[in-house]
Amino acid sequence: MYAPAFYVNPTIRKEEVMPAKVDGEKCTACEACIEACPSEAIAMSGDHAKVDPDKCVDCGVCVDECPVEAISME
Repeated sequence: MYAPAFYVNPTIRKEEVMPAKVDGEKCTACEACIEACPSEAIAMSGDHAKVDPDKCVDCGVCVDECPVEAISME
């Protein structure tokens, strides 16, 4: 059986999704989260990463990939 790389629960409304948040003080701009994000919701904004809440699917991959723990799910 094929399992997708990430799963978005279709029963969850977008209003219920809590996008990832980047702590700009901790972010080292390594871009690991950008490469890992399956929905391309993360981009650099100045000297740190920023999550686009409209694209974020609340999968948490970026949280696991961040080497400095600058990303959290809120």
